[in-house]
Amino acid sequence: IDSSQRIVFYLLDTGFFGLSLDDLRDVLLSESVQCRDALNLDGGGSAQLFIDTHTVKDSSPNPAIFIEGTDEVPLVLGLFPRVQ
Repeated sequence: IDSSQRIVFYLLDTGFFGLSLDDLRDVLLSESVQCRDALNLDGGGSAQLFIDTHTVKDSSPNPAIFIEGTDEVPLVLGLFPRVQ
């Protein structure tokens, strides 16, 4: 969550020549990002991302964004907006 209370997603490769966690911390704390809270999730071949853009304010005309992993998914973590 950035300083404007927006949810920001980063997807990156921290493999052999990718970004280290220390480097990622520096990016998230930089003046241009201003991250206040962060959650690091393990990636790997089962990592996937699905966003239903119908629930996103000022979203794109596409109904959904889906990035498929390369392995079967043994479990799921869902993030849902809180209804007030």
